[in-house]
Amino acid sequence: MNPNSPEPPPGGPTSSTPPRWRTTGVAVGLVPLVAVAGVWSVPIALLLLVAALAAVWSLPPWRRSARFGASLAALVLLPAGAVLGGRLVVLPDAGPAGDAKPEGAPAASAAPAPDYVWRPLDSAESAATVAGFDTAHHDASDRDRVIVAPEDWTVCFQTPGRTGTDARPGLDFAAVRHDEECPRHDGLPVPGSPPRAGQQASGATMPDLTGGTWSAAVTTLTGLGIARDAVTAAPRYANDPVPAAEFDTWRVCGQSPARGAAVAAPAAVKLTLAAPAAGCGARGDRLPDRDGDGRPDYQEGTLGDDGE
Repeated sequence: MNPNSPEPPPGGPTSSTPPRWRTTGVAVGLVPLVAVAGVWSVPIALLLLVAALAAVWSLPPWRRSARFGASLAALVLLPAGAVLGGRLVVLPDAGPAGDAKPEGAPAASAAPAPDYVWRPLDSAESAATVAGFDTAHHDASDRDRVIVAPEDWTVCFQTPGRTGTDARPGLDFAAVRHDEECPRHDGLPVPGSPPRAGQQASGATMPDLTGGTWSAAVTTLTGLGIARDAVTAAPRYANDPVPAAEFDTWRVCGQSPARGAAVAAPAAVKLTLAAPAAGCGARGDRLPDRDGDGRPDYQEGTLGDDGE
């Protein structure tokens, strides 16, 4: 032993090896862990990013350029891992802000819909489908009936808009049966249809129909919402029955319900009629019949003794 050599310090020789947690391997290992954590949780990945940057700049004895490179790699690996794990969604380029369209808006290039009003419903739907429209239909009246046979219905209104979940434009057709008139607006009663059960006819009270013709009375009643089939005719005179066919010009002598009575649904109206030549003013319930052949004298060109 050299007597001039210095004595070792108490506690043994001093080691220059740094602890494991301050080695290059720890710093390098934290960088890829940022990407792995980003696949599962962005908050955890952010915490690991902070730890990796702190390790890169404080633990290993690296050059400044190496520290910058490792820091940049950690910053890039965080969003890359989050995208791979589905934690971030990359949106497609929507173009200039002015080109954005609200959800459900039809394409700007979509042509206006053709007019299918008054066409049979089945024909309108077929033509609209060929033209690139999705179609739907409903009852145009207030009865909300189910349309089973579209070929028996006529289109009254059409409303543009989307009828499905795709981007195709749509048309919603409102229709009535072929033998019905279109209502004034979608969802209103069909003209001349009887009121729905539990509702009153549109005319709350009966008007005075006496003195007018059968044809005029029926027009008035159907305008109030009373069904044509609910109006019946009866003869004013027992020996002058109402003809089976033509009696539009016969005069109304009486009515039931009477004038001012409430018209409740389903309404039934009975009109008492007399021929124009006979009038309503004869006494009794029979017209004069001097020859006793069963036919009133007015039909034979003669008048009764009372001058009527």
